[in-house]
Amino acid sequence: MGPQGEETVEAKVYQALSQRIQWFQSIVGGLAPILARASRIMETTAMQPRENRAEILERLLEDLQQDIEAQMAFPNLDEWAEASPPPTLPDPPVSLQDLENILRQSSNYRGRFQPHPEWPGVYRLDWSGRLWNVTFDPDVARIYPEHVRLLTWGDPLLEEILHSIEEPMKINAGMGILRLCGGNIRRWFRFRNQELEPIRGLHNLVEALRNPGQPIPEEMIRNVQRRFQDTFRKEFQRQHQFEVERQTQILETTYHQGWMVLARTTVWLSLRHGMEIREALRVLGNRGYPWAPLIVEIGYPKEEILTIAWDMFSDDEATDEKWEHLKREAKIILHKITTIRKLSAQTLREHFPQISAFVYPLPDA
Repeated sequence: MGPQGEETVEAKVYQALSQRIQWFQSIVGGLAPILARASRIMETTAMQPRENRAEILERLLEDLQQDIEAQMAFPNLDEWAEASPPPTLPDPPVSLQDLENILRQSSNYRGRFQPHPEWPGVYRLDWSGRLWNVTFDPDVARIYPEHVRLLTWGDPLLEEILHSIEEPMKINAGMGILRLCGGNIRRWFRFRNQELEPIRGLHNLVEALRNPGQPIPEEMIRNVQRRFQDTFRKEFQRQHQFEVERQTQILETTYHQGWMVLARTTVWLSLRHGMEIREALRVLGNRGYPWAPLIVEIGYPKEEILTIAWDMFSDDEATDEKWEHLKREAKIILHKITTIRKLSAQTLREHFPQISAFVYPLPDA
């Protein structure tokens, strides 16, 4: 309780979680990261103005509960353990340690990264009018998961920092570093001993900047564009297939979330109106938006999901407030499915882009 006897943010979060205490009894890896968000919810809510806390806390807890219930509805993890492991990806051309060294040594950014006074490996980043606790080391991020942000590829904060760097001047030919670009596929070269040498990593780039080789003829650039056409096409197809599979996995996860919401709503109807489950399912399908279109999109939940929902529900939850909560969840999931389908259709329509080639001249060139 707070100093005036009011319920604290921490108490509200733990009360909400305790209502589903059986979740804690069956944590098998997948649920653990979701439940670890509880302390982040407390921190986020506590930082909001008092008059907004209740609404924000309710929304964050709804998101947390929806993710947990979707995870519980997934297939048996023993079956997943027998699946083939994902392929090992090559190391990126610039490691996180490389990135740390570059940004900390840059005249534009080194003053923005100050070592944290208490946490080794953590920096206080001065960016966009606030201080961020960041690290480039995944092990350090795991030590302080609720307080430190890992600056890694794909992180929006890192992307914002990198996009703030002004792009160098480009020329059609001459002394410098050649870049081939096809969509989001990049290749880098220098011209030395009458041959193009690939630049595969940061150490190669540093060496090329010190010893640039020879000016790159314009005819050589046109030839290399034609020569790499097939290589770029295969890489584009591989990335395209990966994106299709990724969107498929997201859609499958959203389906599980949708089935769980439909199952919980079915249980609500059964408890509220004294119906059999089958009858409640039929009634739900006739309730209009968002239930009917969601059922059309994903179908009815299976028996095992209905069983999970029944075990998780209690008689005192069959309230009007709970109905409105379930209705909001169904609308969100239906919108999410529609958006994913549009993105998937857009991905399938993507065509191999034109390969562009130009030279970044060296500072002294």
